[in-house]
Amino acid sequence: MGRVFLFLFPFLLILIFSLRNIFDLDIWVHLKTGEYILKNLKIPRYDFYSYTATGKPWLNLDWLFQVIVYLIHHFSGFAGIILIKTLFIIFSFLIVFSINYKKENFFLYLPLFIFSILASKERFYERPEFISFLFIALYLKIIYEYRRNKTKAIFLLPFLQALWINIHVFSFVGLGIMGIFLIGDLLSGRIILPWDWNKNDILKDKEYFLFLKIFLFSILASLINPYGIKAWGVSWELLDFITRHRIILAGGISELVPPFSIVGILSPGYFYYKILIIATLFTFILRYKRIDLSQFFLYVVFLHLSLISIRNIVLFSIIGYVVSSDNINNSLIDYSFQKFLILLGKGLVSLYAFLAVFFSAKEEILFNYYLEGKLEKKFGLHKSLFYPDEQIDFIIKNNLKGNIFNSFGFGSYFIYRCYPERKVFIDGRTSVYGEDFLSYYADLHLFPENFEHLLNRYKIDYFLLDINQHNLFKRLYFDKENWRLVYFNHNGAVFVKNIPENKELLEKYEIDLEKLPLDPVGDYSKFRRKPFPISCFSKGELFLKLGLYKRAEEEYRLGLKVNPYVAGLYNNLGVIYQNQGNIEEAISYYKKAIELDPHLINAILNLGAIYQERGDLDYALKLYKRILPPFRAPQATVYNHLGDIYQKKGLLRKALLCFEKAISLEPDRYEFYYNKGLVLLKMGKINQALDSFYKARELEPSLAIIYNNIASCFIQLGKYAQAEKELKKALELEPNLEEAKENLEMLRRLK
Repeated sequence: MGRVFLFLFPFLLILIFSLRNIFDLDIWVHLKTGEYILKNLKIPRYDFYSYTATGKPWLNLDWLFQVIVYLIHHFSGFAGIILIKTLFIIFSFLIVFSINYKKENFFLYLPLFIFSILASKERFYERPEFISFLFIALYLKIIYEYRRNKTKAIFLLPFLQALWINIHVFSFVGLGIMGIFLIGDLLSGRIILPWDWNKNDILKDKEYFLFLKIFLFSILASLINPYGIKAWGVSWELLDFITRHRIILAGGISELVPPFSIVGILSPGYFYYKILIIATLFTFILRYKRIDLSQFFLYVVFLHLSLISIRNIVLFSIIGYVVSSDNINNSLIDYSFQKFLILLGKGLVSLYAFLAVFFSAKEEILFNYYLEGKLEKKFGLHKSLFYPDEQIDFIIKNNLKGNIFNSFGFGSYFIYRCYPERKVFIDGRTSVYGEDFLSYYADLHLFPENFEHLLNRYKIDYFLLDINQHNLFKRLYFDKENWRLVYFNHNGAVFVKNIPENKELLEKYEIDLEKLPLDPVGDYSKFRRKPFPISCFSKGELFLKLGLYKRAEEEYRLGLKVNPYVAGLYNNLGVIYQNQGNIEEAISYYKKAIELDPHLINAILNLGAIYQERGDLDYALKLYKRILPPFRAPQATVYNHLGDIYQKKGLLRKALLCFEKAISLEPDRYEFYYNKGLVLLKMGKINQALDSFYKARELEPSLAIIYNNIASCFIQLGKYAQAEKELKKALELEPNLEEAKENLEMLRRLK
């Protein structure tokens, strides 16, 4: 295949992955704010969208993006947004490819370039990021050209910085890139480095000081924004939030978690990202005698950023490709051997490029979600069906008034549809709400005891819930004295107060989930790619959590009619049968799930727990080892199960290591400390066991058995008065706890 034809393949990939129906959660607040800015000719400085944070400072560094995206939508709709985004991404990667391009190395670049696109594809959203891709590409292009040819385009950087700071918080990435080159080139020019590391195209003397001045002017240019120097705080807040979001939001935000916290090194997840890391690292070996220190620093910094947050993988993909292509240009491979490799690789690269496009197109274009009788494609130029349109239509049509409690992910869309008539409880602008409020929101889902506090503090009149908010849903659904369900579908639900003012509404719309009809199912037998029955999954999981086993089973079986190859459906049917006491049937479904997906964590945990309880420890151990690293990311629950098995086998040191590993992964689970304490008690390490039981009690102060085991430690230490106090507390919590009664009797004999 000709170079020109092959060159089109990576950009076909971008088209395939970028021309997707809009599914981003945050685009809606951007559209609404762009409209506000143009109508009022002012940039908001304080929140006015929510009733929970009204008047709090809002440092909105995306304001120019919001104006741009609103104008695009105003004149060309959702299709316009998707197409403009796609053009930005194509142009960005075109610049990236051009930075180090040499015709003779085309076939060596191409696989890396394709991998960088495939690793980036999950971030091709309708967010300010897609404009930041272009700025990053331009910064790299300008800096590389200046280092080689001392071009005057370097003077554009302060102007670009002034523009970028008003579009996206990622503008500080540009300053970071400049700073890394300044540090790397300074060291390369001042210290003696190995081999020929000092002989690269680095900035020296007059050129270096000019670049330093440009950097300082760019810092000053970043102050040209509506908030001045306060904008600098936004970047630090973002970095801090990325590092602590899993603590603040109890599990965190999916795009901010480290990639290897959810996938194993050898598991299929993030495959192209893993390949890109290996391939780009290999290019440093190719030029090990002439490594460019600045580029090496750049690579390491952005690799680290990608390892701490999925969101940053796209940044590494761009930087990784640019650095690697320069490494290829400066490789130490003999020219004749390099030419031989290129000739040998031409056919393979051509085949790989073709297959990458073919299978990506097949995956993206043929993929469908089944949503309550409808099919929803990824590929397209429309708004996705995953937004709570019908719920919000219901709220508007029936003129629901007062304070809403809404799910975090629904907030932006609620603002778009309902402001200014209605204000939101929470949305994705995390910096507006602050850490305490975000923690409060997360605690509402973890601790139902906070529910009354929510109602009293915020005087909630109705709820708009995501279908996956099971704890809150359960709390509302079964509190029929105070709340009633009036709208429900695969996206979520609306609950209103059970009060006389809502009598007519309840008579007309109240929903009994047990009487809800099943959705229609078409004939998908001829589909090459069966639809994924996501609505059956979502509704089934909710019904399972509510204890509505019959309805859950109906949903899962409906899902199997749509697509009989979804392992998770068999696992969830197994859970239903296990909860109903039909263990053999549960085992058969768990095994079917594992047959379809040999590393499905939930199915392996469920099946392993059954065999563990039956005493077949070896088989349970064999199952659990399937979901250990490197096949899966480390899971605290798996290590807890392993610890229990090793403890029962008498392998106390192995058990202790497993419980400690579980604690390191999830330090807020009382049962891990409790189990660790039991092992330490068996090992005769009484004081250490006591510390573990104390920690377990701190996390779960209402569990009688913990007090009993603390008492056991005190008895062995001869501290009988303290033991008696703990035993009395245990029996106060659980009067029929036999272990505590036996310990109390033994204590009386010892006295």
